[in-house]
Amino acid sequence: MFVREPILLKVTNSFIGPYKIILLTLLCFYVLNYQLTLVAYSTPIYKDYNGFCDSTLTCFFANVDRSFKFDGGIGGGLAPPPKPDFSDSNTTTSEEVKFWLRFVFDNLYNMILMIVMINIVSGIIIDTFSEMREG
Repeated sequence: MFVREPILLKVTNSFIGPYKIILLTLLCFYVLNYQLTLVAYSTPIYKDYNGFCDSTLTCFFANVDRSFKFDGGIGGGLAPPPKPDFSDSNTTTSEEVKFWLRFVFDNLYNMILMIVMINIVSGIIIDTFSEMREG
């Protein structure tokens, strides 16, 4: 079917052709994911993994597995952060610290890995397809 339709062949070749760049981007995704895994494992965030962060390896696999399964990246697959009481502005409780830590972690994970890295791969595929259409 792909051989008979030249446009389908171009679509297929647009993500098979630049496979080295896509694989290197995937490697970059895993390295960044591992860095965020280390942050999660070394902070109180690991408790929100519900037993899937007993070691850095299981925490890493949980991050990779849950990255694409939940809305908003890893934040949707973790236990919800505590709801701190912001009424007393003179003291900072551990719940407030954990809330802000999860807020920063979830948003960094979503912005860096889920938005930027996926758009890089999409841009590579779209750019390759447009070059094939012109040529």
